[in-house]
Amino acid sequence: MHFLYDDRESGAGKTFSMFRYLIDSPGIYLIAVPRVDLIMEHELAFRAMPGNGAMVVKSICSKSGTFSVPCEIKRTMQSWLELGISHGGIFISHEALNLVDWSLPSLQANRWVLFIDESPCPWSYYNRRHPITNTHVQEMLAWSELPISGDKEEDESLKKYVQVSLSAKGEALATSGIDDLAPAYASLLNTIRHGKTAVGNRSFFEPTGKKNSSTLSVFSVTDPHRFAVFSSVTILSANFRHTFAYLLWNSDAVTFSPHPVLQANRRRAVPLSARTRIFSFGPKDASINWFKEQCQPLKAAGEWLATHINRPAYYTLNGHKEIVDPIRSRHWEKVAPIAIGSNRLTDITAAAWLVSLKAKPLEYATIRSVFGITRDQFDRAREHEALYQFALRSNLRDFNSATPVDLYVVSDRQAKYLCDVLGVAGFEQVGVNLPQSEKPATDAAPIGRPPKHQTAEERLEAQRKSKRESAQRTRAQQRINQQQQKAA
Repeated sequence: MHFLYDDRESGAGKTFSMFRYLIDSPGIYLIAVPRVDLIMEHELAFRAMPGNGAMVVKSICSKSGTFSVPCEIKRTMQSWLELGISHGGIFISHEALNLVDWSLPSLQANRWVLFIDESPCPWSYYNRRHPITNTHVQEMLAWSELPISGDKEEDESLKKYVQVSLSAKGEALATSGIDDLAPAYASLLNTIRHGKTAVGNRSFFEPTGKKNSSTLSVFSVTDPHRFAVFSSVTILSANFRHTFAYLLWNSDAVTFSPHPVLQANRRRAVPLSARTRIFSFGPKDASINWFKEQCQPLKAAGEWLATHINRPAYYTLNGHKEIVDPIRSRHWEKVAPIAIGSNRLTDITAAAWLVSLKAKPLEYATIRSVFGITRDQFDRAREHEALYQFALRSNLRDFNSATPVDLYVVSDRQAKYLCDVLGVAGFEQVGVNLPQSEKPATDAAPIGRPPKHQTAEERLEAQRKSKRESAQRTRAQQRINQQQQKAA
């Protein structure tokens, strides 16, 4: 299975070169855009392109008529085939890609070309407690053992997880349009829906100790073979070879190569490295736990930014109820962390990334054990690529501009990544030390018996020594027994 891609930098004109390709190359196309709110924006931009008069264009989103999105997509595709439309494009969302069974014969997907604008996120995570509905949830799911890899250490870690799919009851509920319980379980059913590889914690299904765990944690990866039925698939995404889609699908029998026709058609007036100034609030690594502490580090950062930046700017932070919005200023606009697909902020010359998108320890362990992706690769795909896209929403997106742009991040680690990806020689410190909660100091001796061994190596060596001494005692006793038998 082979996919194409265009990984030119943000603002290089990937979307418009795709539009020109659609106009100049008769065929029927599906164009998936990142979010529902961008569907109409893309359609309007496409209709403004010269030469598209002979092409049929339609957008399908949650506001389209009375049909559900999957039904509307299938109905439109079948209608176009029946009408013999030979040059047209249907705009849908990334989410809709996972809602339709593209292998249905009536869709004739082999006649359609799929373009995916921005890299899709094929990785989703469900983590919820079901202390009351544990048995009911289990009835909607089926589980089986994960395949053995052959690596003893890796197979041992995989024993904590099982492969999860929907049972017949779960499939029926997922496809039901009338059952009132379907919306309540929509998040779970969508995570494990048909066409995905899903891995869950074994403790939810099998008792560990006295009872099963009430928490269900599921990691799910979209199966790229779902899209193999299309005539061709092209993904438009800056830094594509560092995204989750590439990392996960490249190890799943998918090969990738640059699109042979889409070409770079823009050159920067001034290199990014000469326009970008990067500022860090300090060496401490950003984390959700730190942001939620009573010392409120983001409050200090927000106060500094509101005081010192008095021109239009935008910022983002984690959407957590315990993290208070730190900036109160008419100059600053709050946006979502995953800021892709829009040119609305291109006049702005200051931005602040007050976010941590690090994974949970269980996510790191699972993705390493099951998919072979390292923690650094995970962080790059999940947090740093989002940071890059966030930074390139600013005036840096304008290839003709020479205006300096200031980017503010929480940690030196985030600043170093921006320096590497944008070619900037170095970054500066803001000069404000963000507060950290102090751990209570005590001179009292720790409660309980002190550990017998200080390190894991000492413990292992003590175990080996104990085994050797035990074997020596056993052999000595055997010799004594033999001597006694001979004397008798």
